[in-house]
Amino acid sequence: MGNNIRAIRDTSHAKVNVSEHFPGAQERILTVTGAVDEIAKAFAQVARMLNHGDLRATYPDAVESTPLTIRFLIPHSRMGSVIGKGGQRIKEIQEESNARLVATATPLPHSQDRLLEMIGVPDAIHIATYHMRTWFLL
Repeated sequence: MGNNIRAIRDTSHAKVNVSEHFPGAQERILTVTGAVDEIAKAFAQVARMLNHGDLRATYPDAVESTPLTIRFLIPHSRMGSVIGKGGQRIKEIQEESNARLVATATPLPHSQDRLLEMIGVPDAIHIATYHMRTWFLL
Protein backbone atom coordinates (compact mmCIF):
# COMPACT_ATOMS: atom_id res chain seq x y z
CA MET A 1 0.00 0.00 0.00
CA GLY A 2 2.84 2.41 0.79
CA ASN A 3 4.16 2.40 -2.79
CA ASN A 4 0.69 3.08 -4.20
CA ILE A 5 0.07 6.01 -1.85
CA ARG A 6 3.51 7.40 -2.65
CA ALA A 7 2.78 7.12 -6.39
CA ILE A 8 -0.57 8.91 -5.95
CA ARG A 9 1.14 11.69 -3.98
CA ASP A 10 3.90 12.03 -6.58
CA THR A 11 1.63 12.19 -9.62
CA SER A 12 -1.29 14.18 -8.18
CA HIS A 13 0.75 16.47 -5.90
CA ALA A 14 -2.00 16.11 -3.28
CA LYS A 15 -1.38 15.16 0.33
CA VAL A 16 -2.75 11.65 0.77
CA ASN A 17 -3.00 9.73 4.04
CA VAL A 18 -4.64 6.43 4.89
CA SER A 19 -6.01 5.62 8.35
CA GLU A 20 -4.68 2.74 10.38
CA HIS A 21 -6.31 -0.65 9.87
CA PHE A 22 -8.46 -1.64 12.80
CA PRO A 23 -9.22 -5.34 13.35
CA GLY A 24 -12.75 -6.13 12.25
CA ALA A 25 -13.09 -2.95 10.17
CA GLN A 26 -13.63 -3.49 6.47
CA GLU A 27 -12.94 0.08 5.36
CA ARG A 28 -10.21 2.62 5.94
CA ILE A 29 -10.37 6.40 5.67
CA LEU A 30 -8.41 8.09 2.92
CA THR A 31 -7.75 11.78 3.53
CA VAL A 32 -6.80 13.90 0.51
CA THR A 33 -5.87 17.59 0.74
CA GLY A 34 -4.57 20.04 -1.83
CA ALA A 35 -5.81 22.15 -4.72
CA VAL A 36 -9.12 21.01 -6.23
CA ASP A 37 -7.51 19.64 -9.39
CA GLU A 38 -4.94 17.75 -7.28
CA ILE A 39 -7.70 16.24 -5.13
CA ALA A 40 -9.74 15.21 -8.19
CA LYS A 41 -6.68 13.64 -9.80
CA ALA A 42 -5.80 11.76 -6.60
CA PHE A 43 -9.30 10.26 -6.32
CA ALA A 44 -9.20 9.21 -9.99
CA GLN A 45 -5.86 7.53 -9.36
CA VAL A 46 -7.23 5.73 -6.31
CA ALA A 47 -10.13 4.49 -8.43
CA ARG A 48 -7.75 3.29 -11.16
CA MET A 49 -5.59 1.54 -8.58
CA LEU A 50 -8.63 -0.21 -7.09
CA ASN A 51 -9.84 -1.15 -10.56
CA HIS A 52 -6.60 -2.23 -12.20
CA GLY A 53 -3.94 -2.44 -9.51
CA ASP A 54 -1.55 -0.33 -11.59
CA LEU A 55 -1.43 3.47 -11.59
CA ARG A 56 0.96 3.75 -14.48
CA ALA A 57 -1.06 1.73 -16.98
CA THR A 58 -3.47 3.60 -19.19
CA TYR A 59 -6.84 1.98 -19.75
CA PRO A 60 -9.76 3.45 -21.66
CA ASP A 61 -12.16 3.72 -18.72
CA ALA A 62 -15.31 3.05 -20.69
CA VAL A 63 -13.94 -0.28 -21.93
CA GLU A 64 -11.60 -1.61 -19.25
CA SER A 65 -13.03 -0.29 -15.99
CA THR A 66 -15.85 -1.46 -13.83
CA PRO A 67 -17.78 1.05 -11.74
CA LEU A 68 -16.77 1.28 -8.11
CA THR A 69 -18.01 3.21 -5.11
CA ILE A 70 -16.11 5.84 -3.16
CA ARG A 71 -17.72 7.17 0.02
CA PHE A 72 -17.14 10.75 1.09
CA LEU A 73 -17.77 11.99 4.62
CA ILE A 74 -19.47 15.38 4.27
CA PRO A 75 -20.31 17.61 7.23
CA HIS A 76 -24.09 17.75 7.62
CA SER A 77 -23.91 21.56 7.43
CA ARG A 78 -22.33 21.39 3.94
CA MET A 79 -24.45 18.67 2.37
CA GLY A 80 -26.99 21.23 1.15
CA SER A 81 -24.37 22.86 -1.07
CA VAL A 82 -23.57 19.46 -2.64
CA ILE A 83 -27.21 18.59 -3.25
CA GLY A 84 -28.38 22.08 -4.24
CA LYS A 85 -31.88 23.47 -4.22
CA GLY A 86 -34.29 20.72 -5.21
CA GLY A 87 -31.34 18.39 -5.92
CA GLN A 88 -30.25 20.53 -8.87
CA ARG A 89 -26.51 20.65 -8.06
CA ILE A 90 -26.18 16.90 -7.56
CA LYS A 91 -28.08 16.29 -10.83
CA GLU A 92 -25.71 18.63 -12.69
CA ILE A 93 -22.67 16.82 -11.32
CA GLN A 94 -24.14 13.46 -12.34
CA GLU A 95 -24.90 14.70 -15.85
CA GLU A 96 -21.45 16.26 -16.30
CA SER A 97 -19.56 13.24 -15.01
CA ASN A 98 -21.69 10.14 -15.69
CA ALA A 99 -21.10 9.20 -12.05
CA ARG A 100 -24.01 8.44 -9.74
CA LEU A 101 -24.12 10.34 -6.44
CA VAL A 102 -26.23 9.23 -3.51
CA ALA A 103 -26.39 11.23 -0.27
CA THR A 104 -27.67 9.81 3.00
CA ALA A 105 -30.58 11.68 4.54
CA THR A 106 -29.23 11.74 8.10
CA PRO A 107 -25.82 11.93 9.78
CA LEU A 108 -23.98 8.77 10.69
CA PRO A 109 -24.51 7.50 14.24
CA HIS A 110 -22.61 9.58 16.83
CA SER A 111 -21.46 11.98 14.08
CA GLN A 112 -22.29 15.23 12.35
CA ASP A 113 -21.15 13.80 9.00
CA ARG A 114 -23.26 12.33 6.23
CA LEU A 115 -22.18 9.91 3.54
CA LEU A 116 -22.05 10.79 -0.12
CA GLU A 117 -21.53 7.74 -2.29
CA MET A 118 -20.00 8.29 -5.70
CA ILE A 119 -20.38 5.39 -8.11
CA GLY A 120 -18.59 5.32 -11.45
CA VAL A 121 -15.52 4.44 -13.47
CA PRO A 122 -12.29 6.29 -12.62
CA ASP A 123 -12.79 9.05 -15.23
CA ALA A 124 -16.32 9.70 -13.94
CA ILE A 125 -15.04 9.89 -10.37
CA HIS A 126 -12.33 12.34 -11.48
CA ILE A 127 -14.86 14.60 -13.22
CA ALA A 128 -17.46 14.42 -10.44
CA THR A 129 -14.88 15.16 -7.74
CA TYR A 130 -13.65 18.15 -9.71
CA HIS A 131 -17.19 19.48 -10.17
CA MET A 132 -17.84 19.23 -6.44
CA ARG A 133 -15.20 21.93 -5.93
CA THR A 134 -17.87 24.34 -4.70
CA TRP A 135 -18.16 22.48 -1.42
CA PHE A 136 -14.41 21.87 -1.15
CA LEU A 137 -13.99 25.63 -1.02
CA LEU A 138 -16.53 26.32 1.72
